[in-house]
Amino acid sequence: IYFSKRNYKVVVIYTANKFSSLNRNFFSYTILFLSIFLIPKDYFVITAIIISILFVINIWIPKWFIINNDGIRYFHWNLKWENIQSYYLDKKNGTLSISIKNTNKKRHINGIKKNDYTLISRTIDKYFNKNAYNSN
Repeated sequence: IYFSKRNYKVVVIYTANKFSSLNRNFFSYTILFLSIFLIPKDYFVITAIIISILFVINIWIPKWFIINNDGIRYFHWNLKWENIQSYYLDKKNGTLSISIKNTNKKRHINGIKKNDYTLISRTIDKYFNKNAYNSN
């Protein structure tokens, strides 16, 4: 998804990988097995409600990857452009690796689709180079 409003541009990418869908399928059958065979009948209704709520939350929580004027945001971390030393986009594996300035830490984003690669690359280049030029 690409939003543009005056000079403020935002790229929002929904990332999903095979592991999360495999994980979801495995846990759905495991939860079904546990709720049918191992939970006493007295607690079945309460447990079924809790399991259903947790399952719906697991499905509906998106993995938003946002690139805008401020920086890059993914799940709970938010990186400002000033704090990014370098980045590497791996199109083959669908991974973005970001090195943080003044630390040895790296952040990784997995599950980037191949058709989103060029949009992400152009947007990061634009903001990253713009910020590097403004900081000098």
